[in-house]
Amino acid sequence: MPALRDMQMAFMRAVLDSDSGQAASLIVDDGLAPAQRLSIYGNNSRVVFLDTLERGFAVLVRLGGQDWFRQTAREYRRAYPSRAGDVRHIGANFDRFLAEKLHDTPYEYFADVARLCRAYQEVLDAPEHLPFDLDGLRQVQPQDYGQLRFLLHPAARLVASPWPILDIWRANQPEVSEPPTIDLGSGASHLLVIRRSDHVELRALPAADFAFLQGCAAGQYFDELAAQAATQHPEVAVAQLLHRLIEIGALAGFSRQPPVEENA
Repeated sequence: MPALRDMQMAFMRAVLDSDSGQAASLIVDDGLAPAQRLSIYGNNSRVVFLDTLERGFAVLVRLGGQDWFRQTAREYRRAYPSRAGDVRHIGANFDRFLAEKLHDTPYEYFADVARLCRAYQEVLDAPEHLPFDLDGLRQVQPQDYGQLRFLLHPAARLVASPWPILDIWRANQPEVSEPPTIDLGSGASHLLVIRRSDHVELRALPAADFAFLQGCAAGQYFDELAAQAATQHPEVAVAQLLHRLIEIGALAGFSRQPPVEENA
């Protein structure tokens, strides 16, 4: 009897590569030939995978065409077979795959469009969170702000790109009958993707705001973020920047740096 891992690998090859030889020999014939059983399972698996990916990355379907997308999706499935039981995670590595496949081609920007699509999906599934505790922040003494960490909202994602991916996204929505031509050299994107009560908002941010939120997501303290802003964006008032990010709901709250314990 083959080891369990060997049986699992044989089944995977049957599903992903239609190589049912070894797996078929391990299946009991009970009214339906083993190879036929595997074929049905494999076909259902492929259909679900392709349909799920197509729905999640509809902008790319429109950009590249369905034939290109389905062929690319089949290649992606072989390179990055899903390791999760939840179909929502099927596209988790699609942007990475496209970055490898389309590197140094005219379609290199497809990978960043895929990241934007993925961010959109992730914020839909993200947990709820209470509003920012403004009263609690008002109780913090100004000299203690440096010890605060501001927390990116759990239903928010940050997507940066050297290409105008927000314009590309908007031009390739279903309601747009004739997408306009987008100049790929028209500027970089710094986007906040955030779930609101009844929709997902894609908001272009100034570079300073985006960098501040990136630092928050990385767990940096306010004094570090303020120092970076002063160096990289000296024209920006950090207090106003912070107020603006709280106002648009990009920050979920804050935490205090624990005090350093002195040696006894």
